[in-house]
Amino acid sequence: MTLSSLAYLETPPLATLLTPERVKNYAIHHPSLSYLFAGAGLTDAHIIALQAVADQAGLTARLAGIMAGDPVNNGQQVAHFLKRKTDVEESLKSVFAFMEQIQTGIGLTASGVPFEAIVQIGIGGCELGPRAAYHALRHMMEPRYPLHFLSNVDPHHIQDVLGRVPFEKTLFIVASKSGGTLETQTCLRVVEQLAVEKGLSIRENMVAITQVGTVLDDPDRFRCVFHLAPGIGGRFSVSSPVGALPLGLVFGTEMLLSFFRGAATQDAAALVPDLWQNASLMNAMMGIWERDVLDYRAMAILPYSEPLRFFGQHLQQLICESNGKTVRRDRQPVTRPTSPLIISDVGTNVQHAVFQTVHQGSDVVPVQFLCAKSDTGEAWDVHQRLLIASLIGQTVALAKGKQDEDPAKAFPGSRPSTIVVMYALSPEALGAIFSFYECSVIFQGLFWEINSFDQEGVELGKTITHQAMHAPDALLNAFWDHLR
Repeated sequence: MTLSSLAYLETPPLATLLTPERVKNYAIHHPSLSYLFAGAGLTDAHIIALQAVADQAGLTARLAGIMAGDPVNNGQQVAHFLKRKTDVEESLKSVFAFMEQIQTGIGLTASGVPFEAIVQIGIGGCELGPRAAYHALRHMMEPRYPLHFLSNVDPHHIQDVLGRVPFEKTLFIVASKSGGTLETQTCLRVVEQLAVEKGLSIRENMVAITQVGTVLDDPDRFRCVFHLAPGIGGRFSVSSPVGALPLGLVFGTEMLLSFFRGAATQDAAALVPDLWQNASLMNAMMGIWERDVLDYRAMAILPYSEPLRFFGQHLQQLICESNGKTVRRDRQPVTRPTSPLIISDVGTNVQHAVFQTVHQGSDVVPVQFLCAKSDTGEAWDVHQRLLIASLIGQTVALAKGKQDEDPAKAFPGSRPSTIVVMYALSPEALGAIFSFYECSVIFQGLFWEINSFDQEGVELGKTITHQAMHAPDALLNAFWDHLR
């Protein structure tokens, strides 16, 4: 069975496919989440074919090898799985020891007083995943400290973040795998210069997270340096000190252990070969079918849950940076389309923005709704029901469409959608949802035979940015003339 053979399978209109029985049966249930795909356009015949394609590619066996530490891509491990598979407190021993010092008051600021705020300096994976997790977790439990993220070189952003914290009582966590990321270095210099202006010795207020041997691996400059394994990519780094340190400091050890436990449980669920029992694999294969066979070029991932507001931005990076490639691991051109463009915003706001295109646009954009069952209290129950009703209503409307004598008011229907449901808004479920998407992305990268763990596409812009700052040529100067 080949992927191209799926193009010859009959696909009835979703308006006729979507029935109560299909909604009941087209679902996969895991310990912390469910995957509902009755609103997708595939049939039992498609799933049988996709199962054969997944089996032929050996996807679950290859993922099991990765999780066990088998080297991939130039001999490196994909190490974030190992962090949460083994004893977490042992694998992150130095992080847990530092957390205890700060939380018990033994670790003090340079001025000898307890810390009152935390700022994580870092961009990309050093911000997006931890920020998404922090925003979700703070709706579940009271933070011990406010956590802010300083990522952008835009002076408005820097001034805003530093203006909201007590500078002398803030712990600054500088996170950069390479140590040389332009935005991170720029923000770090601003903080250090501000300390000089205030006459402060800032070292006791600063820690670094980086690889061994980078410019940030400097105990004279930082109170502590936590090392990243080479095999932990930024967008997979929530399970490393990049996510564990700030989130553990803010929400405590038990939260962190629950988060890792949920992720590890979901990792194990992703190794089951049967599509009907493996939500990550089903999601991946459906995405491959939609991208490679149906040529859908974009996908909308829409959290219908305010605590998950920033999760879509994390997924944009996770999916696009991992699988937006045109070269295979063997350095040959890819033979089929790879990652779709990811669109994301929070529901129900999106219904008054992008849904015009989703419902009636000239391109079909598959939608994935993401929601979390949350206990908002009896007084707010009607609001929660309205939110879920909006999600259900959109799913049915996308599938069934509407006929109308006025073409402008007609909806074509057969617009596919899926739903990912977290059973509870909890640290364990949050860890599971991170794992669900990570495994799905890796399955797709394995199928496309691309390197999901590099990001060469971001490097060229960095190089030309440096040239524009320090040695602009005639072309760059022409832009400067308009923009300076």
